Amino acid sequence: MYCKNFITTYKNLNDYDLSFPLYQSQLLQAFNLSEFNENKITNKSNEIEKELYNNNEFIEIKKNLLKKFNNSLFNEENIMMLFFSYDYFDKFHKCYIKNDFSKFNI
Repeated sequence: MYCKNFITTYKNLNDYDLSFPLYQSQLLQAFNLSEFNENKITNKSNEIEKELYNNNEFIEIKKNLLKKFNNSLFNEENIMMLFFSYDYFDKFHKCYIKNDFSKFNI
């Protein structure tokens, strides 16, 4: 289960060396994990993607991210993992807990 009852704060720190470990901790918190488990994170992110399948705003964001990262390692099958990257996790989490992706900026 994905934990929606917290607010990400890792980008509030101006020092990347401090904010990155906090990001990692908050990512684990979101996935209710005590240690990193790629399979569990992938499975849950796939469930979230299925849940958002009919969300038009989310679909547009995915399309825009695919365009932005064209010719990179991301494609339709793995673009969801980008939402949980350092750059996008805070935005995704905020939108997901509110069920409102209208303010998600790329």
